[in-house]
Amino acid sequence: MTFAPPSGFNILGNPGTRIQFSESSCLHSLGKLVYPPLARSAAVQGLIYATLHLDVAGSIARSELEGHELLTEDVRRQISGVRIDGDRCGNRLPVTFIFRLVEPARAEPESMVVFQEPGTLLITATKPIPMID
Repeated sequence: MTFAPPSGFNILGNPGTRIQFSESSCLHSLGKLVYPPLARSAAVQGLIYATLHLDVAGSIARSELEGHELLTEDVRRQISGVRIDGDRCGNRLPVTFIFRLVEPARAEPESMVVFQEPGTLLITATKPIPMID
């Protein structure tokens, strides 16, 4: 069973954990993002507002992230080492990451990444199955 993104979002890739962007997007080189496992287990959802500061080589020299700690720590880890085309994107790139858990609940996460211009990523995962004592 698959799940659909909210209305207004355009899928540029297939269900899974790989982000596929159009070449015109500054975010296409972010590569692979996944829903943070600890945040999924704790049912944490939310927004991360990020400003990525690029050096002359296009590496992320510094990132400013605001949002839930479980999400921001993992986003910072996942974007480290990423190179972005600074000539096309400039040296400061605002990005909003939206983390949302969706039905149906599953033991293993089924993830999808959806891109919406400009600079918004929706990262979804199926809800975890509740633990019964």
